[in-house]
Amino acid sequence: MNALVSKAAFSTRIPSFIAYHGDEVKAPQILNQIDKMSRRYPDYRQAYDHLSDIVHPNGLGAVVYFGKFVETGMRFEDAGDSNSAERARTSLILAAQMLLHVELALLLTEECLNKLDAAITTKNHPKKLMRGERRHLE
Repeated sequence: MNALVSKAAFSTRIPSFIAYHGDEVKAPQILNQIDKMSRRYPDYRQAYDHLSDIVHPNGLGAVVYFGKFVETGMRFEDAGDSNSAERARTSLILAAQMLLHVELALLLTEECLNKLDAAITTKNHPKKLMRGERRHLE
């Protein structure tokens, strides 16, 4: 039982991990398993696809196919003609805005982690601080 659970919990599709650890860590293709279940339960794949969309939302995909600039910001609507030049331009602009937001969030997160690391290091090595700095941490 332990081997079965370990294989399920620690398997991977990352080629470098498989090359290093061997095929015993190679995870099965989940869609192959889903399709096998669909032979027995015809609606299984459809249910999986719906659940997958719920638990793995594709924000950028929604923006690309359903987002449209309007005077008040952005509106989501039916994709309509997703091959239009306007749709491509809008998608590119919105994707760039989202990327900038993610970049800012990562920079702020890194700054907070650096401060936290410094605080933990300082607390673990109080002799390195001057007396005034040590009082500030306590």
